[in-house]
Amino acid sequence: MKEKTRNYSFAFLVILSLITALGTFVYGMKNYHTDNISINQRQEITSLSEGWYYIEEGKKAEISSLPVKIKDSGRKSLTIYLDLSKPAAEDAVLCMENFHQAVEVFAGDRKLYSYGAGNKGPAGWILGNIWNIIDLPEGVHGKTIAVKITSPNTPGRWKIPEIKYGNRSAVMQMISENCIGIAVFAILSGVLGSGFLLVFCLLRWKGLDYNSKDFVYIGLFIVISTLWIITDSKIPQFLTKRLTPIYILSFLLFTLMPVPYLMFLRQICRHGKGALDCLSILFLLQTIFCAVLYITGTVDLIMSLPVTHFLIICTVAASIFLCLRELLHYHNKDTFFVLIGICILAAGAMLSLAAFLPQKISDNSLFFRIGLIGFYLSLCYVSLRRGMGLLRTSMEAETYRRLAYKDAMTGIGNRAAFDRDAGILHAKRDTNTFAVAVFDVNNLKYTNDTYGHAAGDRLIKDTADSVKDAFSAIGRCYRIGGDEFAVIMEHIPDESIEEAFCSFRENIRKYGKGNPEGLDAAGGWVKGENTGTDFIYRLFHQADTKMYESKEKAKHAEK
Repeated sequence: MKEKTRNYSFAFLVILSLITALGTFVYGMKNYHTDNISINQRQEITSLSEGWYYIEEGKKAEISSLPVKIKDSGRKSLTIYLDLSKPAAEDAVLCMENFHQAVEVFAGDRKLYSYGAGNKGPAGWILGNIWNIIDLPEGVHGKTIAVKITSPNTPGRWKIPEIKYGNRSAVMQMISENCIGIAVFAILSGVLGSGFLLVFCLLRWKGLDYNSKDFVYIGLFIVISTLWIITDSKIPQFLTKRLTPIYILSFLLFTLMPVPYLMFLRQICRHGKGALDCLSILFLLQTIFCAVLYITGTVDLIMSLPVTHFLIICTVAASIFLCLRELLHYHNKDTFFVLIGICILAAGAMLSLAAFLPQKISDNSLFFRIGLIGFYLSLCYVSLRRGMGLLRTSMEAETYRRLAYKDAMTGIGNRAAFDRDAGILHAKRDTNTFAVAVFDVNNLKYTNDTYGHAAGDRLIKDTADSVKDAFSAIGRCYRIGGDEFAVIMEHIPDESIEEAFCSFRENIRKYGKGNPEGLDAAGGWVKGENTGTDFIYRLFHQADTKMYESKEKAKHAEK
């Protein structure tokens, strides 16, 4: 027990150290800044976080720094200004996120960029959060840059992002680096989810049921949540120009994501299945209604988010309640690891929220992804734990089943195995010819009385080895009594059977020379067709008769 505990503790520390090292590396890449010693150095990107202002009641209102949140219920859009004093470098661009808002950029009276005007769907705006890259033409030096922001979903409240300045190649490299964390997460979790789905397919293909539904539910949850993370990120901006369908898919994936998790939780909880089924149905109906109402122009997708958030809160509350009840009242240890996963995910979500509110880091979902990985691992552990437990039970049952049909002393089939196989052959109604051979150890009682039962057991084992060595290639061997053995053969030529008997007699002579008490055995065989019920037993009795005839002939020959 101590060795098992030590192994588990060591494995836990190894996994924890790897996660800590990887997390420290990712955090350091995002937050620690050092001198640039890269061979392939890029041009520096400047943050234009100061010097901005907007017009309020005809007066200039200074903005201390970006990013910032501004509230003004008296206007539909907000325009901020910056007097661009520095000359525009070659291939210079401005770069900013839009935080689900429409963006227009002007230099004087000239419109340089527009995003969002063409993103109005059947019901409401689908803007997403993208990187807006604005080319700065020659002659922009000395002009006032105006950035107009329209927030259709939260009118009167604007999130003004940090605006950066640099050449296009440097900005593209920066954006690519910001997507590396999400890309690595997507690859790892995608492989994990696909692996679980593959295990489910293999188990079904092999006809095994080691809690295979656990694997498909966990796999679907990981794949759907990974797709949601990707579609909710800026990665699709590198892959397609048509982002609106991607954002619609992201909304629907977010609504659908809890369903496989609830189905998995239903598998491990002994009680509360009705509540979990009800929540799953509500999420499915919410997904269908969101899609239909949006396509028909009835309700904007964003307007349906409060319902989804409410259902998610209900899911978290139900999960915690059911897992605690299972753990405390029914001693279901699997739910303990689900609770750990929920705590890890909640911690990641709160850290992401804490990072998002001040808008100090660009990757607000970093901590949420780390929490999601912890949640994945806890669910995967529960699934594997349940699967391995069922596998051990199945292996133990298979071991007991085999022992029930195996002779403990000799290792070959016992009388129960002979009866089982005979019944199978009777049911097949096969027209092939069959042969049955029967063997008996001579003088076993004399050996037991003279040399002891240990010597008699040795004779039985040696005879069994002789039968198995000679006949296992052409038939199935059994010990059907104390000193009696049998072989069932199917569609075997007479010549092969005679050769096996010669090999058997040679084995008996060989073992007899090595035994102080000697070894002798008699045998006989008959062949016949499947004539109906109990034909194997009929052949057995005929072979048994021949075996005794052979034994009598041997006794008369000795006299």
